[in-house]
Amino acid sequence: MAYRDMVDSLAARLAVLETQVGERTRERDDVARMLAEAQARAKDEAWVEAAPVRARRWRRGFIAVAVAAVLAGIVGALVPARRSSAAAQLDAAIDGMERFANEMCGCSDAQCTQHVSDDMMTWAKQFASDYSPPPTLTPLEQARLELAGTRMGACMQRVMAAGH
Repeated sequence: MAYRDMVDSLAARLAVLETQVGERTRERDDVARMLAEAQARAKDEAWVEAAPVRARRWRRGFIAVAVAAVLAGIVGALVPARRSSAAAQLDAAIDGMERFANEMCGCSDAQCTQHVSDDMMTWAKQFASDYSPPPTLTPLEQARLELAGTRMGACMQRVMAAGH
């Protein structure tokens, strides 16, 4: 009988140990989950705590870009002052075309459009004689001239269609 008690006793001990292993495994899993949550929370808190640093870096970068843009604008404003007199005359000619477009758009009868057209033809002949080889236009200058011509044509067409 002593042997039988020993086998029962070992079986009981094994059952207790298996129960303890299951409990310890669950305990280990719970602790691992709590650790992962704590680490995630710490990472989030570090992210939040670093927000002022990120904001300062962003502001500094923004300020640097703004200063660079202002400096580029200042340099750009200074460079046209050094342009040649021919370029300045070309700017004046483009301004003249824009002025004629404005005058044409201000017309309300055919007599006014004829007067503006005549003035513009006189001005254009003078301009052509001043620039025996035609000047080379930049894309911006060409766009300004095209816009002025388009406006002038639309305004002239409006007055002529009205039949005044």
